[in-house]
Amino acid sequence: MLEKNKINDKIKYLEETLKKFEDGEIDLSEASKEYKKAISEAKDLEIYFNDLKNEIMIIGEDFSKE
Repeated sequence: MLEKNKINDKIKYLEETLKKFEDGEIDLSEASKEYKKAISEAKDLEIYFNDLKNEIMIIGEDFSKE
């Protein structure tokens, strides 16, 4: 499971990269590399949040049985 700092770092990276794309600050040669890294970071976060969601659902089921 990802540490809180790493989660925050990944989110910050994605926000900064998105802003660069929106502002046109990334040239074409750099765009592909940044896009691939952003996709990788987003997938890591997706896995983390899906795992967290599953844990919360399991905890919720345990409480509903009592």
